[in-house]
Amino acid sequence: MPTYRISAPADLLTPANRLAVAEMVTACHSRITLAPRYYVQVLFEPRLAGEQYISGRIPDIAQIFVSGTIRSGRTDAQKESLLQDMIEGISQALKVEKRQMWFYLSELPPNQMAEFGERLPASGAEAAWFEALSPEQQRYMSDMDRD
Repeated sequence: MPTYRISAPADLLTPANRLAVAEMVTACHSRITLAPRYYVQVLFEPRLAGEQYISGRIPDIAQIFVSGTIRSGRTDAQKESLLQDMIEGISQALKVEKRQMWFYLSELPPNQMAEFGERLPASGAEAAWFEALSPEQQRYMSDMDRD
């Protein structure tokens, strides 16, 4: 249900760094919102030198941009925790200072979202929504959360 797009210089997005960031973002979102881990999606967008400008110039230090889209219905405290915890976690995983982080969190009404081919429930109604899915769909989604 949440999708986090992370744009960073390509040399920072090694396979190990991507895995660390994806795990941290997934764990953080699940812990704060209580949503199952299999709802969390992390997409990486590596940038090459010269593909980003701030104030009309290429920045002298790496800048990390995160755009998170979540379902509406989360509390202000949850959204603040998502911002702060992920800024801290991503900056640590990529070994950059927090001042290099840009984070935007956007909300969409659940009736404007579909995942796994299914229209999404309101925040807090995930369990009933999941139980109404076919057994095959439940297995498919649950299997994504296994190591």
